[in-house]
Amino acid sequence: MVGIALGVLGGMVAFKLIRRMRYGGWHGHHRGGWHRGGYGWRGRGGPGRFFWIARELDLDRSQKKVVFDAIADVRKAAADVRTQGFGALDEIADAVAGEEFDHAAVDKIANDQSAAIDKVKIEIVAALEKLHNVLTPDQRGRLRELLARG
Repeated sequence: MVGIALGVLGGMVAFKLIRRMRYGGWHGHHRGGWHRGGYGWRGRGGPGRFFWIARELDLDRSQKKVVFDAIADVRKAAADVRTQGFGALDEIADAVAGEEFDHAAVDKIANDQSAAIDKVKIEIVAALEKLHNVLTPDQRGRLRELLARG
């Protein structure tokens, strides 16, 4: 009797988790994925979008690896910019709150952020070049159509 009750309860929990993954939100009425706003598993961003594009372009395993690694490099560079910016907030507060404004400290922070942003630009260009090199001409045409459709 206890085994049947646990089985039913487990089935209900599994159903609820699948419903959340499919329709998003915590109560099943928010469409678009694990997070509100349509981002996540089935929304505009997240892993679902990458796998959908990979399926539409009919990428093979080696192509998926190259594209995924390129995307990971760009995301890492962008995360470094974000992390570095949050870390610089204390230094900016010190420069502004002091008796005199510390131009040197703010210039150093701005130069560091500029260098990090330049790294993101370099990673984006490198990722696009890798994407171009790994796709066949037919896949490039299909990608153009996908991007045109939005």
